[in-house]
Amino acid sequence: MPWDSLKLNDGTTIPTVAFGTWKLGNGQQTIDEVDQAISVGFNHIDTAQAYRNEEEAGAALSDSGLKREDVYITTKYSGLNGLDIETSIDNSLKNASISSISTL
Repeated sequence: MPWDSLKLNDGTTIPTVAFGTWKLGNGQQTIDEVDQAISVGFNHIDTAQAYRNEEEAGAALSDSGLKREDVYITTKYSGLNGLDIETSIDNSLKNASISSISTL
């Protein structure tokens, strides 16, 4: 994509513009829209626990064939259901079918 990247503390870079999933809702339409974003070159997908579509974003990423190291997925902690941060992050990883994350 034509946007700049931001260099992180570990030396990797992340695209400064992401395809956002807010207001996309749930279901196949969300999967299709994330898939379309990937097909036009987005490699940064932004979701959130409160959007309740992490699973759909993860399904589109799985279907895309992209390697995990070639895509950035961002989400936001919302305190949904009164869960602690660690449990919420673990749930987000499971929802998006992400088995591991890089740690700094």
